[in-house]
Amino acid sequence: MSQVHSNLHRSVFADWWEGTRRTDIWWTLAWFDIVLRYRRSMLGPLWLTLSMGAMIGGMGPLYSSLFGTPLDKFFPHLALGIIFWSFFSSTVTDACNAFVSSTNYLKQGYFPVSLFVWRSISRNLIQFAHQIVLYIPVALWAGVSLGWSALLVIPAFLIAVINAHALGLLLA
Repeated sequence: MSQVHSNLHRSVFADWWEGTRRTDIWWTLAWFDIVLRYRRSMLGPLWLTLSMGAMIGGMGPLYSSLFGTPLDKFFPHLALGIIFWSFFSSTVTDACNAFVSSTNYLKQGYFPVSLFVWRSISRNLIQFAHQIVLYIPVALWAGVSLGWSALLVIPAFLIAVINAHALGLLLA
């Protein structure tokens, strides 16, 4: 008697491990999502970076003058805040549709459901990588000096991504 693989007969941890382990599938699917979304665009995902840069460039001087703070002190915080907020808000929004947008894959055969949440998170990580580049000229202009403690952002961001995956599984 052959055992039928389905999402209903697996434990939660086995599904999570199988989905997390298959990075080749979810990174490829996320990359193709980005390619398909911007296939007719001349600039591709750079449109998101340019619009984010225009928003940061417009809001920085405006909010600096409204709050009465020097622009070189306020602008780096605003840029990082908007970039990270954009990542987390789009991650939560995309996680709500992770299973709905992947119904064709789920109907065709066995795939771990956590794989599709990783797909939406990795798609947002690709867009985040395009947008975090905007912080470099802002930091250079403002004269931000980075110490060794700035490297703590890496484990903190990894913990935030893992928590976003847990929240994504809950919302999806």
